[in-house]
Amino acid sequence: MNNFLLTLELSENGPIWGRTLVEDNLIADAADTQPKLEANLKQLIRQFHGIDPATITFIIEYDTHA
Repeated sequence: MNNFLLTLELSENGPIWGRTLVEDNLIADAADTQPKLEANLKQLIRQFHGIDPATITFIIEYDTHA
């Protein structure tokens, strides 16, 4: 399994933003739901790093300063 720290930024009226660091590469995206955001990020990780999305697990943290 590949574990990555996923930092979420929540807003009252907008999308959920998330970012993760993979091999010194910051990958960020936004979506309406957390599951959709995680799916988007997994596909980006696959595209840029060749890691199978089925092997990715996110460790969630929240950015309370955003």
